[in-house]
Amino acid sequence: MRVDVSEAKFSREKLLWEAEKIKKEVYGNPAGEIHGLLVKGDGSGLLAATDATVGANARSEVLKSYISMSSLTVPIEVVQRPRVRSAGRLNDTPSYYGGGRMLNDRGAGCTLGFPVVANDTGYPYIVTASHCGYWNMNVRNGDGSRNIGPFVAERVAEDLALVIPNEGGASSLMWDGGVPGGENTSPEFTKEIKGWSHVIPGEWLCTSGSYSGAVCLWQVENNFPLGYCGTDGWGTYECYGDMFGAWQVEGKRGCRGGDSGGPVFSLSADYSYVIAEGIMSGCNDYPGDGDHLYFQDFATVVSIYNVRPRL
Repeated sequence: MRVDVSEAKFSREKLLWEAEKIKKEVYGNPAGEIHGLLVKGDGSGLLAATDATVGANARSEVLKSYISMSSLTVPIEVVQRPRVRSAGRLNDTPSYYGGGRMLNDRGAGCTLGFPVVANDTGYPYIVTASHCGYWNMNVRNGDGSRNIGPFVAERVAEDLALVIPNEGGASSLMWDGGVPGGENTSPEFTKEIKGWSHVIPGEWLCTSGSYSGAVCLWQVENNFPLGYCGTDGWGTYECYGDMFGAWQVEGKRGCRGGDSGGPVFSLSADYSYVIAEGIMSGCNDYPGDGDHLYFQDFATVVSIYNVRPRL
């Protein structure tokens, strides 16, 4: 195979040095036309990415709007590219994490539970609540930009279902922290999932719904198993059973519509990782207080689907 080698007009170091001249101005102006800077791979100059229409006049106007452009000593080309957004709980990308928001075919939201793998085949799934979808319905991430995959293996009686991720497989992480407009509005972050545990009446647990954010100080009720009935998003009246109940002891609205399917978990002694304990199902949402939770325990998930959390 023949390889032609030619000398680049500018070195990578030179182009990075020139880019530094304008980075501060670009990065400091979120409302500006330019949302990205790139170094050309052939060493011929820089690229400035904009989501505006890029005609000949538009290129000139974009460059004129940045004072620092006048100090450049290398060519810069303006190209039209979609604005890139950081992935998070509300617009997750593969591999999908537990606690991410998902949308059904009507645009209604629920929450992804724990990513798992099948013990017999090693195949990846994500556990969630069955009332969030129906067999073979594809769900999307929170902003609708990604098709996560189809609903399968529904178990209505236990309010459980699996989602098969189309790409990226299963993850070993879960979204923790807050969500805009939720009970917890702190910055989001992630934690590793390291195994699962049986639910014990009286123990303290946390939840991570994609509408409420992560909320702790849920105390498991001593009365169990628990069943309740309700109407899903398609108007079907269903009853779910063999569940646990828990109260948020500070009266916080830690459970609301859209949190269904989300992780119920306990924390390690040093709070560095989580243990899967269950899947959120329902709560006394408004006109209630959102401080009472119904959830399916993870032992039932293991028993039905023969899966384990992705480690």
